[in-house]
Amino acid sequence: MSSPTTTEQAYVAEIEAVLREITACLKIMTLYPDSHPAVGPAAQRSFSALSSTLAAQGPLHLGVSEEEIVFYGEDDTEYRSRGDLAKRLHGLEILTLQFEPGLTLEETAGFIRLLSKPPKRAEAEIPFDRYLTEAQISHVTLRLVDYRKILRHDGGTDSDAQAGDFWNALIQKARKGSKDAIRQLADSLKDMAQFRAVHAELQSNLKAMAGGMATADHAKIFSELHQTIYESLSEEEQEKFASNLAVITLTAEEDDAQTLEALSQSFLEHPDRMLLQILTSAVVKHGKVDNRLAAIFQELLQNTTRAESLAKSAQYYSQAKGFQAVSPEVWNQVRELILSGCEAQFMSDDYHEVLDDLSRYNLTDLGKTLDQSYLEQARAAMDPAAVGQARKDLLPDLVVLEDRTDDYESRLKELAETFMDHARKRELSAIYDKLKRIFLAGIPISAEKQNSIDSILFSTGEDSWAGYLLGVSASMPPKELALLKEIVAFNKRGLADRLISDLSEEPTLSGRRRLSSLLVRLGKDAVLSLVNALKDPRWYVVRNAAMILGKIGDPSCADSLMSVLGHHHLQVKREVLNSLSVLGDDSCVMAVRLVLLNRTGQVEPEVQLAAARALRRINTAKARKVLHDGLKDKNKIVQRVCRQVMKGER
Repeated sequence: MSSPTTTEQAYVAEIEAVLREITACLKIMTLYPDSHPAVGPAAQRSFSALSSTLAAQGPLHLGVSEEEIVFYGEDDTEYRSRGDLAKRLHGLEILTLQFEPGLTLEETAGFIRLLSKPPKRAEAEIPFDRYLTEAQISHVTLRLVDYRKILRHDGGTDSDAQAGDFWNALIQKARKGSKDAIRQLADSLKDMAQFRAVHAELQSNLKAMAGGMATADHAKIFSELHQTIYESLSEEEQEKFASNLAVITLTAEEDDAQTLEALSQSFLEHPDRMLLQILTSAVVKHGKVDNRLAAIFQELLQNTTRAESLAKSAQYYSQAKGFQAVSPEVWNQVRELILSGCEAQFMSDDYHEVLDDLSRYNLTDLGKTLDQSYLEQARAAMDPAAVGQARKDLLPDLVVLEDRTDDYESRLKELAETFMDHARKRELSAIYDKLKRIFLAGIPISAEKQNSIDSILFSTGEDSWAGYLLGVSASMPPKELALLKEIVAFNKRGLADRLISDLSEEPTLSGRRRLSSLLVRLGKDAVLSLVNALKDPRWYVVRNAAMILGKIGDPSCADSLMSVLGHHHLQVKREVLNSLSVLGDDSCVMAVRLVLLNRTGQVEPEVQLAAARALRRINTAKARKVLHDGLKDKNKIVQRVCRQVMKGER
């Protein structure tokens, strides 16, 4: 995307200034009565900013999500502004907001006052826009959506348009990585009726865009959406989600044929673990493998490479304790289904015998005893290009089986070159499949060989395949990024340092999010590198490390995080407190208490608020006592933040 023009930058800055003034006025009106001397000037500043923008630009149209205000610049470039204003509007079920020329100071103050102290609606749930009409505010228009009804899937035909807007917006945000949207979808898709509703809305949306069925795109987006939700869930929730997908495949009637087809197509994109959870759940619920199940998975299993990969994964997961509890009988049925789907692709014993004995036979005489098709396969196998490709295909197996250092190191170097070819062509699935053949072969890897794998195969140098892929990861679509996460997880050391270094230099927010997610995917194997990063002199590196440690959730790093609470930068302290609230227990309470009840006057109110929130999340008796002590503190700011947090206001 090209850089914004000077005019565009000025416009964006102007809108953000308007939003800041409205947010500041909202906070003042929330805290103080209308008679307070701070209220009038705050309303005047908001009105001045708004009226100036409306006079110069015309109507100001804003979109609302859970945490962000959305507005558009030239060429429909989208901009987002996070803050309390978005949360307040979203809480009042406001989907869009428009300020129009002619807006008065009284209307501005009245609207913000309604946001700060919204009327308590009765059971009939009076729409918020009715209060605008009653207050004679005519230059502020908005669109409402009843999120709760839609999530419950209530309402009739009249609410169909709203439901479509809501689900489509939710799907778009989930595909962009919004945690709140992913969580809402994951929760709602536990209900079968809502599961079908989401699929129907998505398909309708694609029809409108493409003017037809758009089945291929439908399947692709299904797969992306399902994988995004699946990866955000715990192992127990993953099993439930996979079970829901299995039930859909088993219960779809004839009028659900389009959904069933798209779901079956999406299976082609799913990773092995997710697919096996769906397949085993389907077998368990159906009680057997029959023609229906075979038909659903037929296209997937006709792909030889994928079927072989799935068969190996099934063998591995059938013995893995961490996988869902599935009986040996079910695993046997699953393996039989996989093998039956691709058995035509396997070469017969006769063919292998011919290859082994070619040196003792003349090809012209083989036609007397063998089918002509076998001869064609044998000739193709003797082609130099085919032999070279076969060697590349066998490299992972040779690495696993070879015990001689000189031999497996040379093969690792050759394999690294092959990976680089795949990386340049963005063939991530080929890299992933070869890594699975090394790490999921069921053969233990010695410490010496593991060291060679780390240093040679997973080199992070500038000319390495891993370095290349990490360098382009910020521009990867969700499907490729998900596969890169799986690839990164095979390496237990080395990549964490490279990811942290790349993260510190990444200029875009989307790029930083993707690199952070890869570090989270490494999990405990990245903890040591992240703890070391807490000592970095650059504040933003320390903040990133603290945030990611909280997401990984390893309690062993709590002491290291507490040692950073004295950092000079506000954002670092806030992020450390947020992570401690996830990782911490009573052992962290004293350190957090020193921040909240600080007597030096050098702790920012925002940090004290973060400390109070951390204590509320830790929620032990000791943590609750500190919050109660804060209510009696001499510092009025401490009293206020403790009171607000305990009431659930902040």
